[in-house]
This record gives sequence, C-alpha cells and structure tokens, in this order.
Amino acid sequence: MTESAWQTLFHPFEAGWLDMPAAGERWLFVGAVPGFRLPDGFAAGLTIVQGFRPWFNALAAAGFEVVPQQGGARGPFDGALVMLGRHRGENEMRLRDAALAVKPDGLVVAAGTKNDGAASFAKRLAQNLPAAEHAAKHHGTVLWFARPDDETCALGLPKPETAPLVEGRFRTALGMFSHDRVDAGSALLVAHIPAGLKGHVADFGAGWGYLSAMVAEKSPGVTAIDLYEADFASLEAAKANLAKLPVQPRFFWCDLAAETVTERYDAIVMNPPFHAGRKADPELGQAMIARAAQALKPHGRLLMVANRQLPYEQILSSTFRRHRLVAEAHGFKVLEAER
Repeated sequence: MTESAWQTLFHPFEAGWLDMPAAGERWLFVGAVPGFRLPDGFAAGLTIVQGFRPWFNALAAAGFEVVPQQGGARGPFDGALVMLGRHRGENEMRLRDAALAVKPDGLVVAAGTKNDGAASFAKRLAQNLPAAEHAAKHHGTVLWFARPDDETCALGLPKPETAPLVEGRFRTALGMFSHDRVDAGSALLVAHIPAGLKGHVADFGAGWGYLSAMVAEKSPGVTAIDLYEADFASLEAAKANLAKLPVQPRFFWCDLAAETVTERYDAIVMNPPFHAGRKADPELGQAMIARAAQALKPHGRLLMVANRQLPYEQILSSTFRRHRLVAEAHGFKVLEAER
C-alpha cells in the first residue's frame, strides 16, 4: 500500500463527504500495511486484517490489533476500510467479506491505485450496487457505500470465482502466488530434486505446499517435513493440500528474513520470492539463503531455484562450504549448496 493509496482511501473523510468515525466505534481495516496515517479526527478503534507476516509483525509492534485472516476478527463492526490490490478475484472476496462483517447501514470504504484497476472495479460495482459512490484522487479510486441488507449484499456485491484445482489435487485461493498453476521455477526444481533426500527436510517459502508434496513423493527416506511461509492464507491452503502426506508435516507462519528458525535440517528446498510488492528485491532471497545456512545441520544440503539473473552465487559462496549450478532452463537456474 503506497502513500497515495492510503491517502486515496481516507480522502472522502478528509474532504468532508463522510463523517469521521467516532470514539467508541469499531472499524475493520482489511489489507492495511505499515506506515499508513489515520486522518485527524478518525477516533474509531481498528481491527486490522493482514496475513503477510512481516507486515503483521510491524503493525502489531505499532500497537494495532491485528489478525491474520478475517475469520479471526470479532464483528459486527461499525464500518470497514478495504485496500484493493492487483487481483480482481481477491478484491471481490475482500469487499464481500468486509461488507458482511459490518452492521446494517454501516459504511464500507475501499480504495486502490490506478495501476491496480480500481477505477474499473468501482464501475463494475456500481452496475449492481447503484448506491455506491466513487471518486478519483491521488492516482487512485476510492468507493464507498452503506452496507445493505444480507440479500442485497448477496446479489449486489461481486461473487468471486473459485480458484481452479491445480493439477487436479491442490487447492489454492485467488491472489496467492501461482494460484492457478505450478510455476515454472518450482517445476524445474522438482525435476532435479534427488530421490535420495533423507531425514528432516524444510521447505522455505512453501506457498500452498507443492514442493513439500513433491519431496515427500520423490524421496521415501524423508522422515519429516516443515513448511515455512509468510503468507497466512497460503499456509492454510498447504495444510489442506498436505493432509494425506506419508509423513506428518509441521507448519510455521514465519518471516524468514527476520525471525529465527530453531530447528536443524538435513536438507532445505526453496523457491524464494524476490519481490516486495511491485519492486524487485533480491535481498529477500539473500536473507533466506543466510537463514538456510544457519538452519542446516553440518553437511546439510540446500536445493533452490531462482530467476537466472538474480545474484545469489556470492552469498552462497560466503555462507556455504561449496555450491554448484545443477540446471538452467526457461530463465531459471537450480542451485545446490552444502553447509
């Protein structure tokens, strides 16, 4: 959420089009990220929904009440704020769930940037919910409406589509990384995971569980698998997808760039993220490589995949005894390192 995005969200209050939420009211804020500033006079208490672990931790440290998913928010609320993102289906789900958590006639306010398609989203909403209003400000669009009754909510608010079943077996949710297919990097890594992996294995940045499932199927010597993932919803999906594994997995909602891993592993597999929002950030992958080096037992192995151009070889050289390029294809590279 950029500064212009939260400024767009609060513009109707600051412009005097909407009354400032009063002390004693409780508002839901879905998708807030650290650094936003409430407008002067916004006195309501906030319950923030944020499932991305680094942002969850930062918001909690700033003193906000934060929950990782909307089901953990105690409603009904007097109003709701919703930050719209890049994925239409996820936006529809966020808006629908937020509206249903608000008291009848309570206010729902949502905003997003021009690049995220917020203007077209507002126009589609107005077709089914004529009472909704919207305005453009700070390179974005803000929309608002009074929460209608349940029947009107069901008919007027967009109903998000269901994410497809990936490879006929993996459940995901809209907005997750690679929610509709196995990404090419992970597929390349799986093709080069040896069948001889043994012992206790970790999957760093596990997403909805694909790599862990493939490790368990390819390597019968694996006795335990731990999944680490920063996105709460993805980890919840992984729990369902791995319920029938031959080994019992454990799940850790964790910011690997900042939080300590206490277990020690015989092997770690990972397809690390390299974006923070829209911005490329190779330091995320570098931090995860450093964390893997700390979490591996002596002679433990790291198997990872990355975009070919990402500069990971230097940190592998400084944190591991040796490393090698295993494969290169389709713009990706598979790397192996030994502690």
